Amino acid sequence: MPKPPEARKVLRELGKELAAASMELGQTLVWSTEERAVLAMIGAEIDRKVDLTNDYEAAQSPSARVAISAELRLLEAAIQRLLKQIHTDAPAVPAVSAPLSTASAAASRAGAKGARTRWRGAASSS
Repeated sequence: MPKPPEARKVLRELGKELAAASMELGQTLVWSTEERAVLAMIGAEIDRKVDLTNDYEAAQSPSARVAISAELRLLEAAIQRLLKQIHTDAPAVPAVSAPLSTASAAASRAGAKGARTRWRGAASSS
C-alpha cells in the first residue's frame, strides 16, 4: 500500500524551513541524528493519523467512532510534541559569560574557604 502524501508534505516543509535558515545564516545547516529520528517518528505518526482518519470515516458504530476519535486526539497531541523538538531556525550564538561581580567573587571565595576548613581543619585555612 503506498504511503499517504501528508507526511511527505510536512517533512518537505520542514526541510524548506531549514534551507531558509541556512540561507539566512550563510552556512549549511543539517539535521542532527536526533532530529532525523524525530522526523521519522513524525512521518510515521502522520501516516498513522491518516489511516485512522480513514477508519473513522468508514466506521459504522458510534462506539468505534468514539474509540477512533480518542486515538486521533492522542496522535495529534503526540505529533505536536514531536514537532516542538524540531528547530529549523538558526542556532543561537553562544553567550559569553560575564565576569563575576564583586559580591559573587567574594561569596565564591568564602565558599571555597569554608570547604577547605571542612576538609583540612580550621588551622590550615589561612
